Amino acid sequence: LVGDIHGQFFDVLEMLRISGAPPLVNYLFLGDYVDRGAHSVECICLLFLYKILYPHRVHLIRGNHEARTVTSAYGFRDEVGTKYGTEGGAVYRCISDAFDFLPLAATIDNAIFAVHGGLSPQAHVIDQIMAIPRFEEPPHDCTFGDLLWSDPSPTGARGFDLNGRGVGVTFGSAIVQKFMYMNNMRHMVRAHQMCVRGYQTQFNDLLSTVWSAPNYMGRFNNAACVLEVDDGLNRVYNIFRQGAKEYLTQPELESVMTRLPRAGEAPTLYGGMVSDYPLESQDTDPSLSLSSDGEEDALGIGAGVSILRNGKE
Repeated sequence: LVGDIHGQFFDVLEMLRISGAPPLVNYLFLGDYVDRGAHSVECICLLFLYKILYPHRVHLIRGNHEARTVTSAYGFRDEVGTKYGTEGGAVYRCISDAFDFLPLAATIDNAIFAVHGGLSPQAHVIDQIMAIPRFEEPPHDCTFGDLLWSDPSPTGARGFDLNGRGVGVTFGSAIVQKFMYMNNMRHMVRAHQMCVRGYQTQFNDLLSTVWSAPNYMGRFNNAACVLEVDDGLNRVYNIFRQGAKEYLTQPELESVMTRLPRAGEAPTLYGGMVSDYPLESQDTDPSLSLSSDGEEDALGIGAGVSILRNGKE
């Protein structure tokens, strides 16, 4: 599981170098792919490319920065305009439209709940999250916005409270315990907040926050983390630091490109299915389907990921 990357493209490459690249590893990215970093275009293009090549190995959910109101204010729209010139507006609209299709949450082997921000006082069970119409700009004052913006309580409060961000809520240990119990989950993983050591666990190990942008914005000297979950649901927090390079030489670029399948060539997948949920295309009601995009990888890294397919297609 990967937390915020915020346009830090060369750190993403470092992460893939250390942890392994798809299809050998099954990835779930928790949102906030763009803004603030200088290479948001490269980050989102790489992730979309991986999703196209290996749809059952790469899983993307939505963060609070996958929204037009936010990307207009924090750099992504300007970056697209600079890099694409007169075509920038069209490119930005296409990517923003793609963000509207990103799911809001995922589960891993029906035991780990994953979301970008946090929980909502208006959604106590996963079925309520699946009922949210997600194909729109994220509204703030509702469950949709809470999932993207909420944070664990900084005061130790056990319930819900106002969030200092001015959007979303804060949630305490009792809220997480109740949500885990009502949904038969064992753990919750989120992103959304920078952690100096790359991750933080809270609430008697019920909650993990994962951050994957090292030396965030070039100012914080923080570590980054990728959370590895094996098929026994054991967790390993893999820490990495900022990549040493901020460019690829031509031979290195060619080496990366030769490992990608050619257009029309079927990628080679490793391992068999971990979960046996029906594919969305086979469901009679896609608004309520749990689709298994997870496959066991060759290295034994990564449990089955089930994306919550909320909203009408």
